[in-house]
Amino acid sequence: MAKKKASPKSSKKGIETKNKNPINQEEGFKFNLLSLGVAGGVIGGLFVLFASLSALMNAAPTFVSIIKEIYGPFGYAPENILKSVLGIIYGFIDGFIVAVIFGWIYNKISHI
Repeated sequence: MAKKKASPKSSKKGIETKNKNPINQEEGFKFNLLSLGVAGGVIGGLFVLFASLSALMNAAPTFVSIIKEIYGPFGYAPENILKSVLGIIYGFIDGFIVAVIFGWIYNKISHI
């Protein structure tokens, strides 16, 4: 007797699984907005952390002045750890928002 081949959408137990490939032939590639936002948030938070460390070491004064203009007293204050942590959180939120907006716009115009 010939064995039947299992369909690619079914597992050994007969439960159908979804194809999690982000590339669809009709729509093209789509970003996962939450994952993209978290990645952008981590980069934004690390950016502000780097600025805080630069201020602590008195290095890169131009870089620190840019962060100072964006976040005010938060994010560059090495004398107060709470302000530095708040700056990292603000950097995460900013990076998250920018990345989600970028991904949303890309997803909308990618299949036009």
